[in-house]
Amino acid sequence: MLILTSFKTTMSQIATWQNSITLFSHAVSVTDNNLKTHLNLGAALDNKGQTDDAIHQYKQALTINKSFYPAWLNLGNAYFKKEMYDKAIFHYYKALELQPNASVHCLIGISLGRTGNLKMAIHAFDKALEIHPGLEVALKNKKIAAALLKSKQK
Repeated sequence: MLILTSFKTTMSQIATWQNSITLFSHAVSVTDNNLKTHLNLGAALDNKGQTDDAIHQYKQALTINKSFYPAWLNLGNAYFKKEMYDKAIFHYYKALELQPNASVHCLIGISLGRTGNLKMAIHAFDKALEIHPGLEVALKNKKIAAALLKSKQK
């Protein structure tokens, strides 16, 4: 009898936890104000191409705590994926306010480059290089942005 009850419980849990989206959706529904469940659900949704739903989850995390760096960063990434570069840049700057780092400066630089603002993109790559001299992604993208700017000025 105990084995049968345990089996039923296990089967019920498998149905609830069949994938990351169902697992974290369940976690969101049974917990209050849990930043990480919203963040993880957002990431799972984003990985499945459900970017708008992911954005909603990241925003939910920020309603709980405006200083939650991963939500700002993931919002920037989600808007970048949607080619909404101005929104991506805004969210990346918010992430930088909380945790300055070279990687986010690079993301800003790449986003600025996509908007055609090459001078500001170069500046963002320079900021990344101030924090992390020799950072390959910053050096490479700064070189590309500078070449594009030079060809644009001709």
